[in-house]
Amino acid sequence: MPPEGARERLSEAHCTYLSMSVRHEVTLRANREAFSHFQLRPRRLVDVRELDTRSHLLGPELSCPIVLAPVGSRRAYHPDGELAVALTRRSPCSKHAPLDR
Repeated sequence: MPPEGARERLSEAHCTYLSMSVRHEVTLRANREAFSHFQLRPRRLVDVRELDTRSHLLGPELSCPIVLAPVGSRRAYHPDGELAVALTRRSPCSKHAPLDR
């Protein structure tokens, strides 16, 4: 299912592409199985004035656990495509780990 608000901004073809999987959903099932071992646990009544979101992925330290995988169709979802993604390097999550290994 495309993210909320996507249907108002994207063509029907792009919404369909976002919500589909291929090859008998093999990758989809593998991803769901892998992610089923993780869970987000809300912490209540915790002092959040000093947070540390640093993490390690494939060696390098990331300032926050957000990684952008390479894809070839970003322009279909934003007019600036790859340029918009490149500009995220200016964000607090500025250390992106390459996933082209």
